[in-house]
Amino acid sequence: MININFNTLNPLEKRIHDTLSTYSKTVDTIRITQAAEFCGCSVSKISKFAKKLGFINFKQYLDFLYGKDLTNVHQSSELVRIQNFIADFDREKVEEMIDLINSHEKI
Repeated sequence: MININFNTLNPLEKRIHDTLSTYSKTVDTIRITQAAEFCGCSVSKISKFAKKLGFINFKQYLDFLYGKDLTNVHQSSELVRIQNFIADFDREKVEEMIDLINSHEKI
């Protein structure tokens, strides 16, 4: 899931978003070079802007802008394993271990 926070944007980035939002209402698709031209900045700035918002790339930002399903990115198996570990974490087992440790003078 993408966590989008527009409050982290500087004035130029807010202007980029506003400009692209306006153009997205009249244009079917926007290429990154067109976006840079519309906003009066570099292609690199557009790419960094999309990544700063939490998107993988400009295409994923466009999907968000046009209300499309965001492209799902394959997560590494290690990230999935960690997410599952956190989701299944049993705090009671930690409490049991603390009690066991505290019940012995030397461990």
